[in-house]
Amino acid sequence: MTIIRKRAGSRTSAAFAATLAASALVVAGCYDPSDPNQVQPFVITLLLFIFGMIAVTFVVAILAVRFFMHRLGYGAAPIVNGVLSSAVIETIADTGFTMSAPGVGAYAPRYRLGLQVTPADGFGGPYHVEVTSIIPRIYAPMIVPGANIGVIVDPANPNNVRLDFARLSRPSS
Repeated sequence: MTIIRKRAGSRTSAAFAATLAASALVVAGCYDPSDPNQVQPFVITLLLFIFGMIAVTFVVAILAVRFFMHRLGYGAAPIVNGVLSSAVIETIADTGFTMSAPGVGAYAPRYRLGLQVTPADGFGGPYHVEVTSIIPRIYAPMIVPGANIGVIVDPANPNNVRLDFARLSRPSS
């Protein structure tokens, strides 16, 4: 039996096609043409194909949603052993994207923030970093230039910063 693949690295589709072909051969081998009440092998093969494609489509959809949620920054892995620090918002740019999800609410905007991070451990001076983040609508009015915001800094990579909205305060006048 020869299986023709469109792409060289498409092992999943090849395995699916092989399983489908093997199922069709098994069904065809069990078919008794003298029994009129028996379902024809073509119908069984067609049903296997349809339900198999539904399963594959479902898995691909789940993987695509996970991929895009990760790319948008939602559900990003927490920073392990992060250092609590503070930052001042210097610049704000709207990316033109909004997202509705649990934890951020409906139509939460994604902003690109330029931050001046002051390390809390006293080592090193303040440094500039840009962060793109989904901002929950409840905090959006407080995200203005000059506002102080708490951040969690990755000790291994100081440019890896997560916003801590619980420590957000308005700019001082």
